[in-house]
Amino acid sequence: MKKLGLLLTAIAAMSLGSLPASAGDDGPYLAAPSLVLSPSTASPGASVAASFIGCSVGEVVNFTYNPTVSATCGTDGVANTTLTAPAAAGAYPVVAVGATSGATATATFTVVVAAPPGGGGELPATGSDNAPTAQIATGLVAAGAGLAIVGGLRRRKHASA
Repeated sequence: MKKLGLLLTAIAAMSLGSLPASAGDDGPYLAAPSLVLSPSTASPGASVAASFIGCSVGEVVNFTYNPTVSATCGTDGVANTTLTAPAAAGAYPVVAVGATSGATATATFTVVVAAPPGGGGELPATGSDNAPTAQIATGLVAAGAGLAIVGGLRRRKHASA
């Protein structure tokens, strides 16, 4: 699906990007260079496809990112490469520069760290602490049992007398 999107972008750039040369020009007008990153939001370690549109055929394009990656511009005027999203969340700019034409474009992708399934971690504290109430209830049950035992002993004493 990603490659289809990149292909459609490249076709659109080719059909819109080349216009007839004007008098005194060395070649055709090209659309303003652009850099397409797909997906634009990724999880850590995910692959991000980078396509620089508007380079000269055979030109080396340097994608400045960590590390810098180079790709050769194809006959369609597009240079493609794959980047790997870093582990830390944040926004990461990528700059693509044609080595001979100097054509430049910049795009940014965002790394998001998803929460583990089920929320992960501990549950937040809600409600109240039952420990004091349970301790009081246990003491009252023990006192009641003690009174019942004492009362039973007294009845036996009166009954035998």
